[in-house]
Amino acid sequence: AIKPAATKPAATKPTATKPAATKPAATKPAATKPAATKPAATKPAAAKPAKKSASKAKVAAADELPDKASAVKGMAAIAKRTAAGKKVNDDDLKKIKGVGPKLEKLLKGMGITSYRQVANLKKEDINIVTAAIESFPGRIERDNWMRSAGKLHKDIYGAMP
Repeated sequence: AIKPAATKPAATKPTATKPAATKPAATKPAATKPAATKPAATKPAAAKPAKKSASKAKVAAADELPDKASAVKGMAAIAKRTAAGKKVNDDDLKKIKGVGPKLEKLLKGMGITSYRQVANLKKEDINIVTAAIESFPGRIERDNWMRSAGKLHKDIYGAMP
């Protein structure tokens, strides 16, 4: 038979009860530096441009977007004119570079449903269309919707719109 090992109580060591040493706080004076005195940089005043000529003022006015309500009203006239008196097809406008499902839905809701109509947009129509669909200004020209739509129309229907 195996005898259990004798169990001794664990030895307890007395702990030292010395108080912690306290050091006095350092009493160094803060270093003081004189403030840097740099002279302010002076820039020459920019020359003001001369007044815009009448032709430049007309260009600036043409670049301003109409409010959305009047742009939406103008879309019906644009849709009719850009159809060029011909049958308007229900084309897949998403194939035009830069036109996604949302823009296609907006364009079709305002009467622009065919490649012919997009290809026939004039410069003065672009601001109205941009304001009506609340697109990024310059997007129609940057993605060149007219060229893309014209090519798609020619590829499908065999002639330029």
